[in-house]
Amino acid sequence: MDPKTGRYILSSLQTQRNIGLSISGVMILTNLILVIVLFQKEDHIILVPPQISQPIDIQGNRVSVGYLEEWTLFLAHLLWDVTESSVITQGQTLLRLVEPGAYGAIKERILQEHKRLQNDHVSIRFSPVECKIPEDQPSLTMDVVGDFSIYVGSSLVSTKRETHRFRYRMDQKGHLKLLTIEVLSS
Repeated sequence: MDPKTGRYILSSLQTQRNIGLSISGVMILTNLILVIVLFQKEDHIILVPPQISQPIDIQGNRVSVGYLEEWTLFLAHLLWDVTESSVITQGQTLLRLVEPGAYGAIKERILQEHKRLQNDHVSIRFSPVECKIPEDQPSLTMDVVGDFSIYVGSSLVSTKRETHRFRYRMDQKGHLKLLTIEVLSS
């Protein structure tokens, strides 16, 4: 091989090596920056009811009336649109959305409902009529008025209108957690 050609090839290989090392260095720096940004970023998780029929807004530890209403209707569906075979599954879903301090009381309520549905062989259908924020209550409270229809098989046995009050708390991560469900009128 000609010494001139050898030096040219060697010079070309060194240039390619230097370009490759430069590109690798830039990629390593970029990855380090991305890792630093990733670990400094706070995750923001927003739980949204599966069905939304109006605009909702969440800012920090405050939620819009629409969000509170949609969330209340979703929880009411989980709690009161039940059969003896679905009450436990829907109850488990509901319990994931409950404040830890209220977990025991709401779980007991679900288990009592399960026993009642099994003993009476009935199913319940809840039809909401109205959702409103009570004027005399704190901000994370919603009243829901609705009709409870009790069925045996496909036959309607009874219907009654009830009002329930749902109270929530916003945790430190911005999750809306259920505190209590109270019967206001039946």
